[in-house]
Amino acid sequence: MSYLFKRYRGDKRRAIAAYNAGEGNVKPGRRIRNIGYVNKVMRAYNKLSSGKKRRAFNPRKAHKLKKTSLKKRKRNRVNRVSKRATRKAPRRNKRTTFHVKKGHTVYEVMRQTGVPVKKIIRLNGLKAPYHLQAGEYVRIR
Repeated sequence: MSYLFKRYRGDKRRAIAAYNAGEGNVKPGRRIRNIGYVNKVMRAYNKLSSGKKRRAFNPRKAHKLKKTSLKKRKRNRVNRVSKRATRKAPRRNKRTTFHVKKGHTVYEVMRQTGVPVKKIIRLNGLKAPYHLQAGEYVRIR
């Protein structure tokens, strides 16, 4: 189990699912297929470990919490909002054409620009077969 905890970076649910279904069947970031089993094991785990307090909030240590004034919280919130409002918009790539070189195909243009083939064909009115001539400019946006 310790290996599975390390593999899934401490995610108990994924480690338990991998223990049950096999580690090749549980991918990080994907849906857990045997969630019913995982929920049952987690319920049993919580019952057995109920003597330990959860670390999220311990009322005995509430006196150690940081106290802040309402004015300060509002001021911080206003500062955060104003910083977001004054950010510059991300620069758009203004390149709207692609210079075709010898040997380039529509698929090569797609690989280099990231624009789907169908969009390149539609923007340029290309007919099958989609030949491109060296030296011409192809619209991509």
